Amino acid sequence: MASEYPLTTELLRATGAAPRPGIESDTAAAIEARLSQALAAAQSAYEGVQLECRPWLEHVARALQPESELLSELEALHLDELWLCAACVTGSETAVAVFDRMYMPRSAAVLAKIGIEESLREELIQELRSSLFVPKPPRRPKLASYSGRGSLAAWLKVVVTRAALRRKRRAPPQRRADSLLLEQLSDGTDDAELEQIRVQYKDDFEQAVEWAFRQLRGDQRTLLRMYVTDRLTLDDLAELHRVNASTISRWLTKIREQLLEEARARLTEQLHLRPSEYDSLHRALRSRLHISVERLLAEED
Repeated sequence: MASEYPLTTELLRATGAAPRPGIESDTAAAIEARLSQALAAAQSAYEGVQLECRPWLEHVARALQPESELLSELEALHLDELWLCAACVTGSETAVAVFDRMYMPRSAAVLAKIGIEESLREELIQELRSSLFVPKPPRRPKLASYSGRGSLAAWLKVVVTRAALRRKRRAPPQRRADSLLLEQLSDGTDDAELEQIRVQYKDDFEQAVEWAFRQLRGDQRTLLRMYVTDRLTLDDLAELHRVNASTISRWLTKIREQLLEEARARLTEQLHLRPSEYDSLHRALRSRLHISVERLLAEED
């Protein structure tokens, strides 16, 4: 297959998984066609940028979800923009110049909309450029984290927004009443009972939520961070991910439920709780989850 499908072969080598689900003789040609089409589109869109295929395909391989069907994954990725990012990360001055010309001008508008003073915008943009293109060992350049699952312009908007909010932030933001991590419960349970449970199991509760948080995938934690810490709206997140706001809402709700179930299961297993304690603990978890998640996101940042 190597000579007949060179791009597919190189991508498989980069993934370190052979065979992957969906890699069969009848799909190899379709995968090669998708990669070839993306390569041609990138070379046309970013004229003058030179890049060997290997670093590009290695960048693509890092963006793939484990155990996923490869052709479907490739169809969902912005492979041409991943090509430009790979060129920038390898240190191509031409690629960086193209990125500056095509993408960075939008950053000033984003900063203005957020309310960053004009005198600070250029300084912040230069800091952003440094983080995007310059590695800070052991970390790679920020641009290497672009996954290609949304447009590069939308991804950059989030990066700029987060940087601007960090610059502006002087005190913890007020918690939103519509937070999808906060569920107000009114089931007749005595608040004193819940408070007693929270006090009794405070340390165990925090450890269980932290353990559950670590079980989330990287993209799930990123979505939480953008919603909880950076305070992007459902519409902002929908634009970034190219879905509608109701889909983002479902994703966040699913993450909340996963956190609750993982944390509750760990607590009940460790503490050998009775059914009545189990149910009460579940109610306590649901009413306090957002506080622990905010703390964990802050610590991770």
